Amino acid sequence: MAWTSIVGSNYLSNLYVASTKQIVQLTNTQNQGVFELVLADNGDAAWSFYDGSDYEVFTYQATTGAKTQLTKNTVDDGIISMNARGSLVWTQFNPTDSQIMRAVFK
Repeated sequence: MAWTSIVGSNYLSNLYVASTKQIVQLTNTQNQGVFELVLADNGDAAWSFYDGSDYEVFTYQATTGAKTQLTKNTVDDGIISMNARGSLVWTQFNPTDSQIMRAVFK
């Protein structure tokens, strides 16, 4: 289970890992939270977050506990879809030519 919440001016995104019965904090930011948060059947998560200039895509891999920023560019990345195994696609919004991007984790 993944969720977002607001505590005062802090925006939190969390993930409950059933196998360890632990809550993993994915984000903790002030004044703005994640744009979207998706969860795969295998426990991986992905979210789109505003970095101050545009939206970027981040992931959490359940098997390793690693949080990774997948994109770092000058266009908005978001509208994420993730399959049961954690592979994901998202839209990269370019003012003249938007694209569908794909990430597959091994």
